[in-house]
Amino acid sequence: MWVATWLMLAAACGDSTGSGGAGAGGGSSEGGTPATGGAGGSGPAVPTAAECTATCEDAVANQCVQVPSGCAECCDAGLGIPDCLPEVAAFHECSTSVADPCQAPCDDVTAALTACLQTYCASNLDDPACTTLAGCRMPGGQGGAGGAG
Repeated sequence: MWVATWLMLAAACGDSTGSGGAGAGGGSSEGGTPATGGAGGSGPAVPTAAECTATCEDAVANQCVQVPSGCAECCDAGLGIPDCLPEVAAFHECSTSVADPCQAPCDDVTAALTACLQTYCASNLDDPACTTLAGCRMPGGQGGAGGAG
């Protein structure tokens, strides 16, 4: 999600992604998805679509990002790419570590999320999430996956 790097909103302030999966019914960490569960992970929690959207809308309101496709759509798209959920979680954790997401020191995590999304979308051009992400924008005016973010 920006999501898409908003959700793409991108990796942790220092990249603290975890490994392992999430327990059944829980959030996801690298190695599992909320639908399938896993052995349990230790990274940042994957944000809900509502959490992602709220953070994205804060960033838009504070004028540090433009999201032509809309925050909800970009968040849904970014959360729809399981390969990048650890990066999404790290980005969200970093972006919400301060009151104003525009002031969060997230360059490293943003780069990690952007790289993940670009890699995924380059190999999955027909994925509708990648098409949506092309209309999303990241902090600093950077593009995200497929020219989006």
